[in-house]
Amino acid sequence: MAQVTHAEFVRMSQRNDVPCGEVKFYLDGEDTPYLAEVISSADGHKEVRRVYKMQVDPAVDWYDNNMHQAYEEVTNRFADRAPSDLSSQTDSPDASAQAASAGATMNDLTQQLMQVDEVSRGLEQGFSAPAESNLER
Repeated sequence: MAQVTHAEFVRMSQRNDVPCGEVKFYLDGEDTPYLAEVISSADGHKEVRRVYKMQVDPAVDWYDNNMHQAYEEVTNRFADRAPSDLSSQTDSPDASAQAASAGATMNDLTQQLMQVDEVSRGLEQGFSAPAESNLER
């Protein structure tokens, strides 16, 4: 798997009424940032559920517009299999081949991101704070 060269906790949000942390990261040899959606299980285990490639420079899209194609879902690039709630359209043979050739797994990505102190602290604080105080809808 390509190595994460930089990662930072962005914020807490919700997806389908599930709290999730957003982590921006860069991979070795790539200039385009990615955004990982991290959830926490009941036992506190963190897991990357989805990964998006950021298509627009944050300086241009400073207000975090999610109404256009600023984010391309690339979860399959990092997964042995897609999360169960993703549509079958993301399980294309091309995406599976891409994931296999990258040799990446969501577990590897989760471990790399959680090794960054700022990311692990941000997620711990975000998931432990009262839901109303830290979630953007």
